[in-house]
Amino acid sequence: MSGVDKRVPITIVSGFKSNGKSEAVANILKSGSDLKTVVLTQDVQKIKDLADANAVQLAEDDCIQLKDGCVCCSLRSELMGQVYDLAKSEKYGYIIVEASDAADPEELAETFSAEMEDDEEDDEEADEEGLEIDEHDRIASEKVKQIMKEGGLNKFVKVDSAVTIVNAETVLSDFHSTEFVGDGSKKDDEEDEEEESTLTDALIAQIEFADAIYLNNASKASAEVKQQAHGVIKALNKRAKVIEIDNSAIEAKDVINAGLFTPVESFNPEWLRAVKNSAGGDSYANNNGIESFVYRRRVPFHPARLAKLFKESFHFIQQSEAQDDEWEDQEEDAEEDEGKGKGKAVAEAEEEAPLDEITTENLVDASSRKQKGVFASLLRAKGSFWIASRVAVGGALQSSGPVLSAASGEMWYSKIPEEDLAQVTPDEQKYVREVVFDGKFGDRRQEIFIVGGPNFNRKEIEQTLDAALLTDDEFKTYTSIFDKELGVLEKDEELAKAFEGDSEFVQWADDLIMALLDEEEEDDN
Repeated sequence: MSGVDKRVPITIVSGFKSNGKSEAVANILKSGSDLKTVVLTQDVQKIKDLADANAVQLAEDDCIQLKDGCVCCSLRSELMGQVYDLAKSEKYGYIIVEASDAADPEELAETFSAEMEDDEEDDEEADEEGLEIDEHDRIASEKVKQIMKEGGLNKFVKVDSAVTIVNAETVLSDFHSTEFVGDGSKKDDEEDEEEESTLTDALIAQIEFADAIYLNNASKASAEVKQQAHGVIKALNKRAKVIEIDNSAIEAKDVINAGLFTPVESFNPEWLRAVKNSAGGDSYANNNGIESFVYRRRVPFHPARLAKLFKESFHFIQQSEAQDDEWEDQEEDAEEDEGKGKGKAVAEAEEEAPLDEITTENLVDASSRKQKGVFASLLRAKGSFWIASRVAVGGALQSSGPVLSAASGEMWYSKIPEEDLAQVTPDEQKYVREVVFDGKFGDRRQEIFIVGGPNFNRKEIEQTLDAALLTDDEFKTYTSIFDKELGVLEKDEELAKAFEGDSEFVQWADDLIMALLDEEEEDDN
């Protein structure tokens, strides 16, 4: 029958080794499926040993090594090639991917489910630049080109479920961890740390995206601890099933051909649902003081007071988008534009960006400071913020454990050029136009999803953030400058002088892009 979906289903199993992830995979195999199943894992021997202990016979090619560790970033092409080959072989009816501890399951799911188009521009650029690649990379690249020509992996496979294994006894305390993902030991090698995710970052990614979350070792945890674990999971991901188990005892029938994954739901995380829930119902609380809410304000933060708050309470890092390909061409054009120095401004902003490293020492120090302050019980914060010294672009904020990062966020809706509006989804346009847009400041606003507990004091958090907002008199000054007929950079410079502290934040590339666009418009006029 032509309507039958012949794509090979995939279950993604996430979690930490110490939480019983591999044991869970072995139990899925043991509990049985009539389908011929292949496992992609970082630890082939461990899966085979566990399968043998469960009297499960795996053929040599039924368990395949995930090459070179983490599969979610630069090595995605190798994973794509492996999955493509397995699907095309028609030997298997099901694929289980045991993700590395640091892998983001959302990125894995995107790899398997995204439609793709063959882009010859990248190849041409590589040829022009004379880039050399070894034979291994060349083969992987050729395989990706083939997959792209055929429309993407979603023509051959489909994500069926995303499963996360957490430890019922430690899941809440892990939100305050100062460790890195891996073997659970603290790292001392700074070079290694740059390649590692913090344990809290990885845990949040695994929980927020999962269709089913298993609380392992549940019988060992007290009723209060389990209730807190349920609470924090539900605050981060209300749609996921939460199941208590012991000894990683997951049944195949619950995760194989279970149909738990739905892209519309799965790629719409809880924090984003809460932020967009303008009709209310964006808060959550359980009996043990786990609570979530969205901090909403229509007044900008004072850059100096906000930076001081971040630095006192967290290990504050910033991510500069000043290296994005989107503006590199504009930088080159600007340098050629009669010496006006636009490209130099971009380069200087990039060089001066104080990108702090995440090291064990920094994490321990920040954790100590955080536990003494108002954010001691904060588990998660994510959203957009508006500072008084930036006109065109909002900031993107997120915190996990003792780390808080800020980066260039989305361009404010009112600054998006008309020709780019087609890239904004109809739902997003509707939300912005009908819910958050006002006549003077457009969609500029504070919109931050916050999760905390136990002993979480929402009022104290709100008062602390409110103290970093502009006062009434400062807002009048802001408005008078905002109303001036100035370009983006000129307006930013005047606002930065009025509200000292903008230098605490790195230059956001989109502000520079808007400045270039403004100057181009002036030149045309």
